[in-house]
Amino acid sequence: MEGHQFVPLQLFDSQKESIEDEKKKRKLDLEKSQARLSSRHFVYIMSLPSYLAWPWGPQRGRIPIDKSNSDETNPPEFEAFDVMTPRGPTDEETKAAGLSVLSVDMRVTENKKDHNTDKYKSSSLIVRRNKEFTIIIKLDRAFSKEQDDVQMEFLIGSSPDEIKGTYITVSIGKEKREGTWKGRVVDIQGNDVTVGITPDATCIIGRFRTFVTVVTDLGKQRTQRNPDTDFYVLFNPWDPADQVYMEKEEDRQEYVMNDVGSIYNGEFSNIITRSWNFGQFEEGVLDACLMVMDAGKVPLLYRGNSTEVVRQGSALMNAQDDDGVLVGNWSGDYSAGTAPTAWTGSPEILLKYASEGCVPVCFAQCWVFAGVLNTFVRCLGIPARVITNYCSAHDNTGNLKTDIVLDEDGRVDRSRTRDSVWNYHCWNEVYMKRLDLPEKYSGWQVVDCTPQETSDGLYRCGPTSVNAIKEGELSYPFDAKFVFAELNSDVIYHKSNKYGKTKVIYVDTAYVGKLLVTKKKESSEYEDITATYKYPEGSLKEREVMQMAERRGIPTRDYLPLAEAGVDIELQADTIKMGENFKLTLNIKNQTSQTCTINTVITGCVVYYTGVTSTIFKLENKSATVEASKTESVTIDIKGMEYIPHLVEQSNLLFVVYGYIEETQISLTTMKVITLRPPELTIKMIGTPRVGRELMVSVEFMNPYNFTLQKVQLRLDGPGLIPTKLKEYRSVSSVQTSLALRMLPPSQPRPYRVCTRNRRKRKGFTATSLADLMEQVAGSFSITCQFLTLVVEDDGTVVDTEAFFQSLPANTPFMVLEKGEAWTPSKLVLPSFRQPRRSGIAKLSFDLYKLNPKDFLGCLTIKATLYEIYTLSYDIKCTRAKYFLKSLLQSFLYMAKLAGQVLLRGSTYVLRYIGDEESSS
Repeated sequence: MEGHQFVPLQLFDSQKESIEDEKKKRKLDLEKSQARLSSRHFVYIMSLPSYLAWPWGPQRGRIPIDKSNSDETNPPEFEAFDVMTPRGPTDEETKAAGLSVLSVDMRVTENKKDHNTDKYKSSSLIVRRNKEFTIIIKLDRAFSKEQDDVQMEFLIGSSPDEIKGTYITVSIGKEKREGTWKGRVVDIQGNDVTVGITPDATCIIGRFRTFVTVVTDLGKQRTQRNPDTDFYVLFNPWDPADQVYMEKEEDRQEYVMNDVGSIYNGEFSNIITRSWNFGQFEEGVLDACLMVMDAGKVPLLYRGNSTEVVRQGSALMNAQDDDGVLVGNWSGDYSAGTAPTAWTGSPEILLKYASEGCVPVCFAQCWVFAGVLNTFVRCLGIPARVITNYCSAHDNTGNLKTDIVLDEDGRVDRSRTRDSVWNYHCWNEVYMKRLDLPEKYSGWQVVDCTPQETSDGLYRCGPTSVNAIKEGELSYPFDAKFVFAELNSDVIYHKSNKYGKTKVIYVDTAYVGKLLVTKKKESSEYEDITATYKYPEGSLKEREVMQMAERRGIPTRDYLPLAEAGVDIELQADTIKMGENFKLTLNIKNQTSQTCTINTVITGCVVYYTGVTSTIFKLENKSATVEASKTESVTIDIKGMEYIPHLVEQSNLLFVVYGYIEETQISLTTMKVITLRPPELTIKMIGTPRVGRELMVSVEFMNPYNFTLQKVQLRLDGPGLIPTKLKEYRSVSSVQTSLALRMLPPSQPRPYRVCTRNRRKRKGFTATSLADLMEQVAGSFSITCQFLTLVVEDDGTVVDTEAFFQSLPANTPFMVLEKGEAWTPSKLVLPSFRQPRRSGIAKLSFDLYKLNPKDFLGCLTIKATLYEIYTLSYDIKCTRAKYFLKSLLQSFLYMAKLAGQVLLRGSTYVLRYIGDEESSS
């Protein structure tokens, strides 16, 4: 074959002769074909043998695995059936075929509503698996199911392959070809054919390209590549045949369709709610989720299996080993990015990752990882929720033991304590049928994308069955042992002597996994789901589960049983606001039959939420004598000034109590984490909110410290309304403070009528903004001039600001003017169409207020309402003396503009009045 080079091989003479004969035969056939077809003036290329052929082009070497939805290879517009492939048929042959595709209508609005995807802010069609959607194909003549052979082709990726599910054909004409996707002719109206397409229940999820192909004796004639016919296929929790099917509608609405939610922080006796914007329907989020899988090189072949998608997603959410979405940071230094506590939702993170070329976003901790993963899977159609496990063990050795070492004085030895118990840890649950497990282990599955330990070489965890964890069946994939340890580890206290030798003094089997919660359906409250993970502590069933777990590979509890102390110590404290003084109470309960003297050492530490201690701020000794079967209370005073200088993020305090009973020489210990309540934020709207109009939002809070806060950030998120707003303040005083932020919420699309200057062309448009309307008008009227002016058709008032445009009612008639054109009144003026005369020309109002008690004069808002429909407002900020003069000059400029508008409107009415007088005379 000409153009190909072959590697010489050691062949027998007979094989050489056979190869030479085959070459001569092919060359002769080629010459004959060229002679026979030369008069048709086609250009031909040599087709490769079938074993070398690749869709629409040769592929040399190893066939690659397609790992990108965004890359694409498209078929030729004409594909011949013969060995010799022409560029395309002649005009006579096309006419003989007698069928051409004029347009393809994806019926986006109707299909999205039918597929529960109308919330996605995308102009493209989005459908769900195993549910029919309809397409209207406009042909150049009437379609005949008995005579015409038409097929739909759907492609995804750059190496379309029918076997791998990346190249799908659906026949709708005389030739019936069986395939995984179903197609049928729904209706024929003239030259319009409505086709119904049903994607397979196990097909790949992602963005598909659409081609309509007319098949003739010569070959296949396809439509051109058109991005407007692209569509997305998602998982379908509404369909029983889909792997992620969820039976109850209220569950689907909560775990698939709800785009806002709550993630719970704090500690088990003081649960703090953190609102989170999942925002899976926001514009660009779906494309960002697909880009995450492309960046992680997830094979398209895996993207139809929800188990694989979730497992790959748990690795791709963190940047530990594959440049995933988020960089984890627990150091306390976030100067190179955004502090984890500053994030309010997932869209900002995912869109930042996508727009910056898949560069990991800084920074995140467990609840941020869980929130973004929740958005990722819900966006793709998989039911999901965020779980918080309070008192979550991080067992570095995997032996179901969390070791805490105390020094000889009973204080926590930070240098020798390697394990930790997190105040809380967030992960996700996804709902699916596990095709690789027994039926009873389907349902909710744990998946954790916070990078803690590796699984199959990557930092990821899950999915693993919640039911399997509860029953101790830890041999099923994936990572069940790690999750089981987070819930069931024993906290073992060791005490070292002056020589460094340690011994076990106390074992707490009930501290870890105290409470698991998630957001309750149709409520902002939390739901206790602890019973879905574990049986009650100390129950017979709980012991049976532990025995089952040991048979499945969990290490046995090899420590010797300790003597019963007969005395319990319980730490108690009320809910404490940040900066307050409070009392810590030790309730010492003597359950023995003799009086006991208990000596205690109380250590108070500032601690990160991961259980890692930062600074010891309190150390106190207390003794108590407790009579038999009695309870004594000991109180310790904690001053705000003691802990405030040492606080770290999330403001957690850890108190560890070591007790020693003199009579029995038995030790006991306990610990408690106290999460301080942060200042409460109060959000207020200044003024009356109106659609499409600028809105001032005030956020008030009390600074709990006796010093001024520096570099304060205000981050505001309006799910479904506005993108995340960020504003920085240089300092905030130590008194009650009000921070203001302006925002312009998007308006709903409204109808308008627009005509040209001569009023010969008039069309209706639906637009959300002035820029949107101008863009539509220029395209519809084929106007190439870059300088366009929009005026009110009735009186010629120029519409040059967004505020004026939004103040006008729906169905307002406009006129578009090109450069050099001027408005002229209509020659046909009917009295009934005349604008009603308005008695009020302008109404002024003044509002003086202060954002801070230390402001110079405060802020003055001047609002002018013209003719009861057009409102102008201006804020003069006189917070500092040096800005006062500048603001004053700016106000004079606004007043000049206001006077100009009044004169312009007045001259319009004078002109109309003079015209009426002339017409009547």
